[in-house]
Amino acid sequence: MNHSKYIPGTDITGQLRADLNAGLDVHLPAGRFYISESVIVENYSGTVKGAGKEATIIRAAKGFKATKQPMFSPGEEVSEMFAFYWSKGDVSCEDMTLSIKGNSPCKPHNNPFYGETTTMDNAIVVAGIHEEAAGGITVTFNNLRIKGDNSRDPGSHKGKNLVYPLIATGFQGASRPVHTVIMNCEIENSGSDAIEYWDVFGGSGIIQKNNIKNCYSGIRTFSLTDPLTVLGKLTVKENIFKNLTRPERAIRNKNTWSGYSLQNNTLDGNIMADDRGELKQITKPSGRYEVDDNQSTP
Repeated sequence: MNHSKYIPGTDITGQLRADLNAGLDVHLPAGRFYISESVIVENYSGTVKGAGKEATIIRAAKGFKATKQPMFSPGEEVSEMFAFYWSKGDVSCEDMTLSIKGNSPCKPHNNPFYGETTTMDNAIVVAGIHEEAAGGITVTFNNLRIKGDNSRDPGSHKGKNLVYPLIATGFQGASRPVHTVIMNCEIENSGSDAIEYWDVFGGSGIIQKNNIKNCYSGIRTFSLTDPLTVLGKLTVKENIFKNLTRPERAIRNKNTWSGYSLQNNTLDGNIMADDRGELKQITKPSGRYEVDDNQSTP
């Protein structure tokens, strides 16, 4: 672990980039820290860990600057507090709070999906796998608090200053599985899905005991298939959803998993329906699970 360089009350953008690009694990002590630009890292394998979500708080500095994202075209920028691309091994983010405050936390930038915006597009994203990750990778998000704000800015997204808090995806890079563990996270005020897990090559995951409130929608998962793809398995259990703009989108799935288990999730205090078969077999009662095979982004 790398402990020594992080001083509470300071902008740690440059230090994080240097340590993560050097392949170091990072341990942030208790205190408040600031990030002023997207921290984008390629080919990483390791851990970013705080001293607890009550103790280690990372805030997006006012006027946060979006940067060119390696997967998009020139002129397109994305604001991301942490972004890990084409990882060579497991990636874990744990035990801290990410805070995005204000109507327009980021400088205006041209997001490739929804144009000119002032939002924080992603809090943490892990996308793509390096060829060296022969057995795939595991992405762990544990004991995180990610908190956006309501926003009246025209550049906000559905009235929120944060779009996607947590994303783990295997759509880019080598044909390897992305496994995921997303547990004990608190997510508040996102303008789209609070948690997204997209797999193509047979990954498995568990999304458990997360608390999602005041968001546009909840958890969205993909397991896309073709003749060469092995279907993955996923369990979504004991998650709590409160005050979603689209409660029928508390949990929704794109296409099919070989095994998909929904257990003891609650929406506005009510137990949701359980299912241990393919999600496509579920009908769409209001306030329960939405089956969504439309590939368009909301």
